Amino acid sequence: LENYNLGLSFDPHNTIILTNRGFLRWDKLGDFKGALNDFNNALASDPKNSMCYALRGTLLLLPPFKNYKTALADLNQAIKLDSKNWRNYLTRGRIKESLGDIQGTGDDIKHAKKLLNEFPSLEPISDSDRKLIKKYLEW
Repeated sequence: LENYNLGLSFDPHNTIILTNRGFLRWDKLGDFKGALNDFNNALASDPKNSMCYALRGTLLLLPPFKNYKTALADLNQAIKLDSKNWRNYLTRGRIKESLGDIQGTGDDIKHAKKLLNEFPSLEPISDSDRKLIKKYLEW
């Protein structure tokens, strides 16, 4: 965190540093509000940062936020900016499932699986992701 803070003292609008610090705050420190602030600032500086939209949208699914509509808007924007990222479709599918949009969920999960087949991921696929994909591929 100190290194990110130092970097931001020289370049307070650096979207890479803001995004990485936001993820660190969320993932390692449990500082969800600080992470949201960093993601908001990064997007204010670079509104075409698809990763930051995806991260903020995923963060907004968690307590204390549970803001599914804003999370959905963020994932829609992330997909608009980067339509080849399978994880964005999977996350958006989870949001749609929470909102009761089963057809939309199935469509997103199927598209995520298609992208995984076309562009194999170096990122590990979690058991919960595999279960969700399997559930909707059988649907």
